[in-house]
Amino acid sequence: MRPWPPESPCLCKATPARWLSRVLACAAVAVAACVALPVTARAESVTDRKAAAEAQDRARGALQARKWSDAVPFAVRAATLNPYRLNRLMAAVALSYTDAWREAAVWLQPVEAGGNVDDPDVKQMLALLTKRSDALQAATQDCSTRLTHEQFAALTQFVPASAEVKARVAKRVCLRARLPGLGSGVRVVQAKRTIAADAEGLYRVAAGRLEVVPGNRTPVPLEVRGEEDQVVAVRLPDDPTLRGSLMVRGLPGDGELLVDGTQTRPDAAHRLTLTPATHEVVARAPGRVEFRQSVAVGIAEDRTVEVRLTKEVPVIAKWLMGGGALLAAGGGAGFWLWGVKPMQDDLAAATTDPVTGREASTGYQDRTATVDSANRAQWASGAVIGVGAAAALAGLYWWATFDDTPPEWAVAGVVAP
Repeated sequence: MRPWPPESPCLCKATPARWLSRVLACAAVAVAACVALPVTARAESVTDRKAAAEAQDRARGALQARKWSDAVPFAVRAATLNPYRLNRLMAAVALSYTDAWREAAVWLQPVEAGGNVDDPDVKQMLALLTKRSDALQAATQDCSTRLTHEQFAALTQFVPASAEVKARVAKRVCLRARLPGLGSGVRVVQAKRTIAADAEGLYRVAAGRLEVVPGNRTPVPLEVRGEEDQVVAVRLPDDPTLRGSLMVRGLPGDGELLVDGTQTRPDAAHRLTLTPATHEVVARAPGRVEFRQSVAVGIAEDRTVEVRLTKEVPVIAKWLMGGGALLAAGGGAGFWLWGVKPMQDDLAAATTDPVTGREASTGYQDRTATVDSANRAQWASGAVIGVGAAAALAGLYWWATFDDTPPEWAVAGVVAP
């Protein structure tokens, strides 16, 4: 039979008194563990509350001194460690006064608009939020603040907004527009506010009308449609105001110019008017190497392309290089096939008996004739190799020292078409 009580870390075969003492020891360990855990959690909670209280005091001092940027890190830390109503309101106030409306809305969303306002600190925070009404209205003129409808609703619980502003924000659809070819002097304007591109080169605008303003030229209206937070590629109209120019320098008088495969000719000022896009420019002229380059022309942007139609290397120089190399290689091959290889084969056949495998003498005259034939082939192929190498070197020297500078560049730099 198994013994009773059963064996365990706390129970073993012993007298009843000893067995009872083991049970009491295990119970004491369990009680101590249960008490230690809440004590540790309470210690951590006390530490967080103390750190939150210190951050709250520093945030309150910065807010009273109207140092909004200095108050932000302390207010956010206090609200993070101890997220009760006052701390959340302080974080929202500091962020709203630095125009960080989205972050302020995050702290206000869990806060109820009603509740106990007897606390003077809470009253002060609510009063500061009320004063941001005009700033919120200005921030919601366009979509640059990236406020969602839920975040705007959370803000308007504490920051007063007119019915007109609420209606405008409620029906507005904010999207991200991709506008290609915008140069540094081009602005995107909506509701009389200039919209800057984000890190991805996208413009956060409201669906509807916007304007592209190329420098000092007349603004060009655009219509943008899409869904909330959608990336929309906007196609620019073929408006003369948006066109850029390309100055072509160095095109000779007998040169031919093609843009995107279409033959064209610059005006008297060497300029072409092009739509905003990336264009393929090709220039040709008799006796010249073809010039080809891709040029990106932005909206109302002036670009310059330097056309350098270098002179072609004379054909005779190319023939000398290629023909001389082939002649030298052919002479070497002929020397081997006509002279050396037959001599080796004849000598091997003449000095070895095919039956016994022993060396056999074939006579002095046969061997002399074979060697003389190989020598004649060597001299002939050597002459051919020399002539070919000289021709190749002459062609290479001609090519390397050939001056391919266009005469229009060497003399005037620019030749009018």
